[in-house]
Amino acid sequence: MTDEKRKRKRVVFILETKFTPDQGVPIHPTIRDISMGGMFLITPENIAVGTMGKIEITLRCGVEQKTVQAQCKVVRRVKPFSDRSEQEGIGVEITEIDPDSSIILFNIIKYQNME
Repeated sequence: MTDEKRKRKRVVFILETKFTPDQGVPIHPTIRDISMGGMFLITPENIAVGTMGKIEITLRCGVEQKTVQAQCKVVRRVKPFSDRSEQEGIGVEITEIDPDSSIILFNIIKYQNME
């Protein structure tokens, strides 16, 4: 039996993003994996579980640019060396996303599942 608690499958998706805590300065972590419900952000920043914030993922293809924006909550923190099998960072849950961003995110995940 697995300890997996996620409701949605995550796909590997490596890309730098912008996370702005409601009470803090923006950081630029790297996304490790992503789903419609959340993502894991690789970062050494000490952001506490429960922190609310905004995530922005900008995708560029030639001259075209699309941005996913969502409100999120930090639900997990992996500290250095707490588990050598994981990278240091935070797990965030998407709490609110606009319809256009939701469609873009859905297409990112769909495309990654096809590879």
